[in-house]
Amino acid sequence: MNGNAVQVHSAAAPTLSSMIKESADPKVQQIRKEIEEVKKQRSGTMSRMRDLQHKLSYKMAEQEAISKLFDMEKSKPRKENIGKLKKMRQALDFKISTGSLNLQQEKMIVRQINEINVKLEDALKLSRLERKKGLVSNDIEKCSDELKKIAASITDIDAKLDELYSNVKKLLGISRYKPKSQEERKRKKEIHQRPQQDINLEDIVVIKKKESKKADSENDAK
Repeated sequence: MNGNAVQVHSAAAPTLSSMIKESADPKVQQIRKEIEEVKKQRSGTMSRMRDLQHKLSYKMAEQEAISKLFDMEKSKPRKENIGKLKKMRQALDFKISTGSLNLQQEKMIVRQINEINVKLEDALKLSRLERKKGLVSNDIEKCSDELKKIAASITDIDAKLDELYSNVKKLLGISRYKPKSQEERKRKKEIHQRPQQDINLEDIVVIKKKESKKADSENDAK
């Protein structure tokens, strides 16, 4: 290499953010403050949207798992009548409450009540799962509606940011079109991102256990 040769480095073009930050124009600095405030508002709204997306994703997976359990239970033959079982249990409970039974008779009736509870638990599984499906469907509908409102809010916020950036570009004398910055491209993509969440067989077992515990507590209360 020629020792007298001078190596020339091309200066990197200043970013819009650096131009705004370094500007001495008070109007530019005022817009800069407004941009920061709107960006904070957007950040909070995006955080809420991501939380709802996660919730919606889980609820949809939960709905699928419960639907599978419901179909499994629905396919099972059921001969026991729920109303009849409840009346039988009430009658046995009443016999115990009278206090007229001896110890042996009381033990026998307790065994009968336990047998009825087992049959009743099995008979109630389908109706509980059906009720659970309805509750989850309502949760999904609420999440979807709220996400639509938040998406519309973010669209309005982005429009405000675009307006502020357009105004500051005019003040800085940037009249020629420039490609969107990395930050602008990022916020345009954020709204369309949705996390995925699946429920596996272990999750279905957990749901079964929850339903069983709930059933036990309901039986104790009755």
